[in-house]
Amino acid sequence: MATINNNEAARSIERKALYISQDHTRVISTAVKELSQLIEDWIAGNNSQVPERHSKISTLEKEANNIKWSLLDELSTATTLVCREDLMRLVLETDMIADNVEAVAYKISIAGNINLPSNILNNLKKMMETVVNTMDKLRESIIALEQNIDKAAQLSKQVDETEEQTDAIHRSLMKDVLEAVNDYKKMYKISNIIEQLEETSDQIKSSADMVRILTMTIRQ
Repeated sequence: MATINNNEAARSIERKALYISQDHTRVISTAVKELSQLIEDWIAGNNSQVPERHSKISTLEKEANNIKWSLLDELSTATTLVCREDLMRLVLETDMIADNVEAVAYKISIAGNINLPSNILNNLKKMMETVVNTMDKLRESIIALEQNIDKAAQLSKQVDETEEQTDAIHRSLMKDVLEAVNDYKKMYKISNIIEQLEETSDQIKSSADMVRILTMTIRQ
């Protein structure tokens, strides 16, 4: 692993921080996949499953938050670690993914059953699939930080490429909603869900940007 400090204690803290960051991202990735299942259930009309999945996501969000504070506490004493600030920013950015995922789940849970055209529902599923793929790439890039800096940088760039697919589906979805949904309440509910999912995707991209910045710091 590339290091930025010859001090063995600093290297040890760096490794520990990266391991905690990996665990943090694992929990968030699990929440993203749970949201995917929640959307599948909601689209299929299995509304009885939605509250249970929302509860699981809320639990995962709290777990991620606890890991975040554990990592920040660890880094607070690492005054000799040059990449300390970037590691802090990374965990704060990634933790906001979990916040967004929980918000999407909440908005779906209160939306109830909405009768929407099949093309909108199908594209919502496709959008969620790209968010899952983007999150997988982000997690891989964070794991690679401890193993291979060049690979981490490459994977973080791939997050951008995958996130562009989400953007394209998002634009198409909003166009379809405006054209096909005439009921104001329905339009408001589905638009809110779509926009929150887009914010989730944007937050994954922001986290990947922090990975790229961190790779530059570690190379110094």
